[in-house]
Amino acid sequence: MKRRTGVLAFTVFLMLGVTIGSMAVALHGYETYVEFANPYSYVPARPSSSISGMGMTPIVNYTIVFVLDGVRADTFFSTEKPNIEALGEWANFTDTTCSTLISVSRTGYGVISSGVNSSESEVISNDYDEEFRADTIWNATVRNSGKTAVVGSYSWYVMFGKWINYTITFSEGQLVNVTNPGSRIETPLEDPDDSTVSQFAQALFDSQRPTLMIVHFSDTDHEGETKGPFSQEYVDALRSEDEYIGAILSKYEDAGILNQTAVVITSDHGMVGVAADRGSHGGVEREALHIPLLIRGPSVTPGIYSGSVHQNSIVPTLSVLLGNEIPSDCSGRVLFECLSLTERQEAIYRMNLAQIRLSQALSRLRVMGYEGMFDSSEQLAIQYLNFADDNFTSSLYAASIASSQISERHSLDILRSAKMFKVSSEVTTRLAIIGVIVGPMLLLIGFLAYRKRNELAWTTATKKLLGVIVVSVFFYFAFLLASIVLT
Repeated sequence: MKRRTGVLAFTVFLMLGVTIGSMAVALHGYETYVEFANPYSYVPARPSSSISGMGMTPIVNYTIVFVLDGVRADTFFSTEKPNIEALGEWANFTDTTCSTLISVSRTGYGVISSGVNSSESEVISNDYDEEFRADTIWNATVRNSGKTAVVGSYSWYVMFGKWINYTITFSEGQLVNVTNPGSRIETPLEDPDDSTVSQFAQALFDSQRPTLMIVHFSDTDHEGETKGPFSQEYVDALRSEDEYIGAILSKYEDAGILNQTAVVITSDHGMVGVAADRGSHGGVEREALHIPLLIRGPSVTPGIYSGSVHQNSIVPTLSVLLGNEIPSDCSGRVLFECLSLTERQEAIYRMNLAQIRLSQALSRLRVMGYEGMFDSSEQLAIQYLNFADDNFTSSLYAASIASSQISERHSLDILRSAKMFKVSSEVTTRLAIIGVIVGPMLLLIGFLAYRKRNELAWTTATKKLLGVIVVSVFFYFAFLLASIVLT
């Protein structure tokens, strides 16, 4: 009886140890998630692309992007927006998704500014408080002698301040006004709201007329989180933002430059209702990921575009309209389907994207230690990029477009294949480590049970007890996993 009790106790303590160990690993992973650095990111891959000397001229002279914080796409589309609608038809992308890694603000700001997937930029939480390390539309605009500006959350300054000429941001009761290069002025300002943002944006336009400006409204996010995304307060905040957008764009119209301006309306993330009077985001629910995206301006074809689009395509599309090279770390694509371009213009940016993908592929192979592993795909990507260049020089723009697309596909194949191979390799390694640790323990238990097989009286009660232990541990692990996922 004592021996049987000892074996049962050993089994219970073994299972308990495994459970506690698993809990510790899970909690450690959760706590250190925001500090994780992707060791296989291709960022930064620059300098990798250029359209210098290709004769691309700007289609627009100005760009303004309105970021409506925490706005769900369904609420946006179902709410009357007389000021936005008064501007005429838009290119309306009805199936746009924000970062699928985590739907929070700073992650969205990173994707909106760079077109870089959050898994590559490593901006995977609102705790990110460093200078953004990937190439951005801010950098590209400044490189091309444009003026940049932002009005809104202080987070924009934290991440991109180095490349923004004029920032008016709000942080913990302070108005932070920075001219770069130049002065930084901090002024006490309690409870700024979207009307404050609108006033400063209008004043900044009057005084500086920036080439690229982002205006960030946040009342929708605040009302959504505190009152819920189905509340009247949330809808009213969105309607007010419509009024503020109309007021700001009236400045462009009065100055006679609205017809030279690309206008984008989007959101950093959506919003999920988690209670009758409360909302949240950060997860991968459809309501948190689905965001609005409207574009209007010269060479933009209005209409409803129902195909799947990612937030990372905003920057490359605006780069085309601004006549700048696409930021070199960009993960997204150009929304050619809504742009009315000549074959020559399209060929320039097809080649630009092909250059970027090849550079990213080579960078990923280098950091993964796979140089030489995908030589055939690499050579084909280079070969077709050279074909594209030769065809462009010969004014064979359709052929240049086709060759660029083939080159980009080969580079994308390298990016995908290298990642899959590395994941498979890492999983195999980890399973081997687990086998080395767990295998001997299981063998030891089996050996002890075999030696004591004649001494143990496996009564019905003993079997039931073991069954209860096994089932309890199984459901405990299921509960633990569910708790982690829900959290």
